[in-house]
Amino acid sequence: GTCNGCGAHREEVETRKVVHMFRMYNPNTGEHFYTGSEVEKSNLIVAGWHYEGVGFTFPANTGDPVHRLFQPSTGEHLYTMDVAEKDKLMAEGWNYEGIAFNSAYDTEVPQYRLHNPNETRGAYHFTASEEERDALIAAGWEYQGIGFYSSWK
Repeated sequence: GTCNGCGAHREEVETRKVVHMFRMYNPNTGEHFYTGSEVEKSNLIVAGWHYEGVGFTFPANTGDPVHRLFQPSTGEHLYTMDVAEKDKLMAEGWNYEGIAFNSAYDTEVPQYRLHNPNETRGAYHFTASEEERDALIAAGWEYQGIGFYSSWK
């Protein structure tokens, strides 16, 4: 736009509210878990989980929804943007816990999804680090592509 009083050109800057996703680690199961809830984070710490800091941020109410599922027999959580995968997992006994967050745009930071075929707990992992992704692949994990995008690591 243009300043009416001085005639100078002003840039319009896009601003977005972002939400922090806290990265939690369960030393008993090897699972990494992400939550945007301070209450859930605090409850997990009391239950013995380790807080590893902010794993990533995502824009509030923009982008495609990322669904959170829970496998009650193993305690495993999984995040997916794929509605067909969500429906398939629900048919296999996973509990749908709702939309965890919305993915950032596909021009932002990819969060790589990996699966450890030798584990039933802690079998899924998400990381923005190419080095961590590559180290897990070298250790036998299966790379499953980009799970979603975040605003930053």
